[in-house]
Amino acid sequence: MSEIKHLNFDDYLIRARQLIRTRRPELPYLQSNLQEKIITANSPYELVPPLPTMGKKRYRFGVLLIHGLLDSPFSLLDLGERLARAGIFCRSVLLPGHGTQPEDLINISFHDWRHIVQYGVNAFKDDVDFLYIAGFSTGAILAVQQALLERKIAGLILLAPAIHLRGPADWTLKLHRLKKWLGLDRNPWLYHVKETDYVKYQSIPLNAVIEVQKLIHFIAELRQTEHLNCPVFLVVSQNDETISSKEAIHFFSDYDHMLSQLILYSPTPYLSSDKRFIVRCSQYPDLGIKNFSHVCIPFAPYNPHYGQNGDFEHATKTKNNTTYGAYHRIERLYDNLMGHLNMVHVQRKTLTYNPDFEFMSDAIIQFIQQFPLSV
Repeated sequence: MSEIKHLNFDDYLIRARQLIRTRRPELPYLQSNLQEKIITANSPYELVPPLPTMGKKRYRFGVLLIHGLLDSPFSLLDLGERLARAGIFCRSVLLPGHGTQPEDLINISFHDWRHIVQYGVNAFKDDVDFLYIAGFSTGAILAVQQALLERKIAGLILLAPAIHLRGPADWTLKLHRLKKWLGLDRNPWLYHVKETDYVKYQSIPLNAVIEVQKLIHFIAELRQTEHLNCPVFLVVSQNDETISSKEAIHFFSDYDHMLSQLILYSPTPYLSSDKRFIVRCSQYPDLGIKNFSHVCIPFAPYNPHYGQNGDFEHATKTKNNTTYGAYHRIERLYDNLMGHLNMVHVQRKTLTYNPDFEFMSDAIIQFIQQFPLSV
């Protein structure tokens, strides 16, 4: 991090691309056009608005985009491009250990992620009047941490924030940590498979999830003494299979900022007395969508990788006898087994894009462009 903190952002982007080029093991075996596609998809970026909202500095509004665990900056590119078209200046960062190979997460600390977020914030200081941070999953709680420590953040956009991991993920992690502590398991992997997605790791190093848990606990302790003084825009699926939507909603309800908003995707009616809640239906029968998954939230239907015509082999495409929604790995493995045995007639697959992306992104733009009373 000491090598990066004094770099201007253009040089940081160049260095990140060089790192990805040297650390992606498959690149030497690919044609040059495919190499560039993979490097660009995993690299951080800067999105300059064609018609910017001008301010006292270079731009009035800026957004730092932070991806989640196992992901890459690609996961927030759809949102970033939508914000840029609305006149909002955006930059993303690459969290250490990501965008290269899963092995690079084995020795990473959440403090490494904290430092790159701080670098991203500092890179905006001469460019924007009001800085927002948008994060997805682990990136969202890194945004929370930064806002608790940095009083000049104008607002947070939190997509499926990992405030607390859901039961299956939490129990699996505890079991592996216990086995490791007892000396019964020296395997560094929680899950290890062949990598088939060029913008997201499929394998999960145990250390990476442990560091997320440490970060969650660190933020919980920090919230005992520090309080968010900026508005929060939070988006969560009630059926999220990775993080606890209940804890995310509870986190939101703890803060009474009048400009905060929450979009809750639910397949059934959800009643709340909090007027800041926006409940959106997550059932799309015509598309075979039962509810919203964790991973679908930031991706537009037109995303070239995860969208309706995406190049990812498991991208959601409307098919007969297929239901899309929020399913964890154990459910998917069980379904695959039952499918091979011809014991199920309807396949269940993880939803990979958000059919309500346009509404969500428009609401985020309105949230950013409202007069920032909190600053």
